[in-house]
Amino acid sequence: MQISKSSNKEITFKVHQSKQTNLLAACDTELVGKKLKGNNEEFYVNPRFYKEKQCNIDEIAKLMKICNAGNLIGKKIVKIAIKLGIVTEDNLIYIGSIPHAQYIIMNN
Repeated sequence: MQISKSSNKEITFKVHQSKQTNLLAACDTELVGKKLKGNNEEFYVNPRFYKEKQCNIDEIAKLMKICNAGNLIGKKIVKIAIKLGIVTEDNLIYIGSIPHAQYIIMNN
């Protein structure tokens, strides 16, 4: 699997932790604070939920591998999740042209 290397802070994220879950909330940086509109839906990319730190694609790929749940919005972040095999294109929803994915990884 090849993920393009980048030093840009293209992804904004926050990890929400509980006893059993590390939920990665991540989005393309340019979407933070935006209200996305689709046909019958609106989606607010809330900085309180998504924004704590920024990183590049390589860094977020490492983090995605250790978080057991995720809420992802944006073309870049969803593309990374697809390349890593965490989500599939069949399981995406779109708000306008922006992909959104959620995942949970169950361990035995």
